Amino acid sequence: MKSIPQTLNDIYQELTELHRIYDTMSQELVALKAPVERFLRVRWREIQTADEIDALSGTHDRNNNWESADGEERRERERRFASLYAAQGTERGTQIARLHRTRAAVDERVEALRAAGLDISRPLLQHLNILEFPTELLLRIFNEILPEPISEPEDFRYKPGHPRSLFTNPLHTIRTLRLTCRRFCEIGSELLITDVDIDISLNGLAKLERVASHRTLSKGVRSVKIHMDSLNPRYSTDFLAFTQLVHENAWRRNWLAEGVEENEETINLRADSKAMVEAATDLLVQEPDNAGESENLRYRMLIRRAYEHLHQSFEIQRSLLLTKSFAARVATAVAQMPRARRFELCSEQLKPEIFFPERLYTPESEWQIAPEQSLFKHHSDWQSSLLMGWASASYERLPCPTLTLPVDLFTSLNAAGVSLTALVLDFSSPRHMEIPPPTPLEADQMRALVSNLQVLELKRFLCFGLLPDPEPGKTWATLRSLIEPLVNTRTLRSMELTGEDWNPGRWDGFDAELAALTLGVLIPLRSYSGLRRIVWHEVQIHEREVEALLDGIQTEYPLEIELQGVRLMSGSWRAVLDLLHGRGERHSTRVRNCCGAEERLLSGKKASKTWGYYYHNFPAGRRENDAELFILGDTSLNPLSLVDEYQEPWCDSDESTCSRCY
Repeated sequence: MKSIPQTLNDIYQELTELHRIYDTMSQELVALKAPVERFLRVRWREIQTADEIDALSGTHDRNNNWESADGEERRERERRFASLYAAQGTERGTQIARLHRTRAAVDERVEALRAAGLDISRPLLQHLNILEFPTELLLRIFNEILPEPISEPEDFRYKPGHPRSLFTNPLHTIRTLRLTCRRFCEIGSELLITDVDIDISLNGLAKLERVASHRTLSKGVRSVKIHMDSLNPRYSTDFLAFTQLVHENAWRRNWLAEGVEENEETINLRADSKAMVEAATDLLVQEPDNAGESENLRYRMLIRRAYEHLHQSFEIQRSLLLTKSFAARVATAVAQMPRARRFELCSEQLKPEIFFPERLYTPESEWQIAPEQSLFKHHSDWQSSLLMGWASASYERLPCPTLTLPVDLFTSLNAAGVSLTALVLDFSSPRHMEIPPPTPLEADQMRALVSNLQVLELKRFLCFGLLPDPEPGKTWATLRSLIEPLVNTRTLRSMELTGEDWNPGRWDGFDAELAALTLGVLIPLRSYSGLRRIVWHEVQIHEREVEALLDGIQTEYPLEIELQGVRLMSGSWRAVLDLLHGRGERHSTRVRNCCGAEERLLSGKKASKTWGYYYHNFPAGRRENDAELFILGDTSLNPLSLVDEYQEPWCDSDESTCSRCY
């Protein structure tokens, strides 16, 4: 005698086979009914019931009839259809009638099997406890309960929200989750940390490795962000330069504190600033220490201790970069996080407290505040001087140890078996220094890393110092050598280019350099077959580049384009808009963020029809684009010719008779 599980398995297999037979018959019915439409039109007025109308019009399928009514009603419906088609007296009608009768028999057998399976399994049924819910269901429940729900990245444009970290948010910790039960603790812990931000230091690595080694916290991390700012060697290796920086900041804070309302905090701050200025002045003039001046000596020792800690941090950071151990340890940690497939490199300054002696971090003792309370803890503007990015290093003509870090990280991630789906590069291109291009082997490893890449964002890729670049073309070539392997993927769906640092009115002498970096110089204009979203913010383009890029996009999905602050270097906006309009007819292109010139010309619903954004705020003496010339009165260069029912807000006449409207 078969056991209950074996009997249920046999019933399931027979049900699967019956459903397959039912689907096959449904397909045959569709093929047979197609040629009898003429007969249906003749009999249309004679049909009384809605079910018969659905059947004869070809909409009778499994979804509408297999589960929309009870079994007896479905079988009666099939018999009625069979008699209706058999009345035609044709061979095709006979075949359709036979299929309907067979489907009724299959339906009856399915109902019998379902009833038998329910009777067999009824003694085994029991109420499901919430602790036995699947992990995916519990995650969805917790997403609804927590104040800031974190959902799975179902959309390729998913961007993680603000991180809820054990180190920053005390309201969501493992300790509070343990107040419920072990099961909730294990599932809910995956929602505590979704993003990890680290800098180039031992403390940053300790934070990342601590999360990666945790059994449940590592499962919830979606994004890892690396802040690439390095310690400034000018202040990290020269005690007098560091002391001068301390003197300047203390003097500035003392000056700003004058005139502020007197209270205990401002009085202590002013006294602390004055004492720091005096101690820094004595150190600059190399005044010997005086044991009798205990207050002055304490501030001197505090400055010396701060410099020693800064110098030690600088040496450790340089060692991590030179030996490539930082990249290797980051890659190992990311590989332990199964969902961390979004990787960001940025030059935003993380608020580092590791550089100040009164606040130190060790993995064993957590955050510890040293007993000395000094002026250092009150002022966060120190990081702007102690840290430097690619732009500041280029401007100050200082060596930048992080130029090779992106390639080192990419190759290490590939070696660790990581496959990225989203990559964000948020840093400026350096001047007066060359980004070491990747070797052929490194380029192959970078291509393997992004073989499944879906989202690529390049932000703030322009950097302008006060001195012109002696070889601007070389700078753009080295930047492209870093970017080109990263876009060599057929899975790319979203590409975002943002040159936020570009301001054409800031330095008039850099026109040649500005013109050198356009869309085609930054990225290769090849075929992006799966691209669905394009974002251009503060980007320079040529008409021919837009045409080449759009011609290379071969996708059957809607294409979304977002333009803002785009500067057209050659060609006309009318031609560019015609290109976009053509793509819209074939692929439902939508261009968003209409603002600027056309926003002043259109109002309300008409503004939503605008195809693009036109940069109009050029300084005096620059050549205006077509949109600006049209605003100034040249109606022959109307860039908004694609907008229907166009009406200028200041024009009260009928648009069909107004010469200014078209």
